[in-house]
Amino acid sequence: MSQQKICTLFLVLTAYWYDKIASGEKTFEYREIKPYWMNRLVPFVDGKRKKWTEEECIFIARGAIGIPQQWWKHWDEVCFSRAYTSTRMTYNMTSISIDTSSSNDLGRPAIKIELKSKIGE
Repeated sequence: MSQQKICTLFLVLTAYWYDKIASGEKTFEYREIKPYWMNRLVPFVDGKRKKWTEEECIFIARGAIGIPQQWWKHWDEVCFSRAYTSTRMTYNMTSISIDTSSSNDLGRPAIKIELKSKIGE
């Protein structure tokens, strides 16, 4: 019997944001719509490696380019580090999407990571 491999996204947070997630006050994590994050979170489009450009990221932020759910790399969970310490917590993930509003932690369109439940509690 083979075991299914769990895919974990590792993210570093400042103590401020880490503590908000740990307390349950914050249930989403946001990342900038920049080539670094797009290349990490959407590395393939229609089975071909994709190298996202700054210009494409601007169009994504404006809602002119949509990112279908099947393009996102599959992640089962996200592990947060409290700054660059050994303090960590892991959550099941609900989804990753583009939030084109400015009503988030970054105050501008962003990649939205929805957290489900904390693992290990």
